[in-house]
Amino acid sequence: MDGFELKAMDYLLKPISFEKFTSACNRVKDFLESKNGKPSKNRDYFFINVAHKLHKIFYNDILYLEGFKDYTKIYLSNLSSPLLVLHNLKYFEELLHENEFIRIHRSYIVPIRMLNTISRKSVTIGSRSLPVSDNYRDNLFSSIQQISDRIQ
Repeated sequence: MDGFELKAMDYLLKPISFEKFTSACNRVKDFLESKNGKPSKNRDYFFINVAHKLHKIFYNDILYLEGFKDYTKIYLSNLSSPLLVLHNLKYFEELLHENEFIRIHRSYIVPIRMLNTISRKSVTIGSRSLPVSDNYRDNLFSSIQQISDRIQ
């Protein structure tokens, strides 16, 4: 009863199995991440404030992100015009899942699954061509190589 009054996340009885312990730890971790504004790895969306409204953004709908100093344009597959958000690209670089999104330029972050073609100087997403800068090229190609190695 004291645990409920203290708002305990979970209750474990000894002896504790490792599976129950890790499950309880993951629940606490997900709770803390959601409380700090970071999405849980289990969720497929996040909320972002755009023009005094919260928009639900699904990771699968993101075509790419384009940075402009303190602002970012989020291009979505289900919207004809991008959302302009008062956050820089660094914010999204930390928010988005690192194994699903990659920075290809100081002004662009792209979802790896949306890439149609990749060359030394550019990538294409649908009919759009985005530049790849020298600073991010090696990381892009090593990430693609890791994905290719996992498939084979």
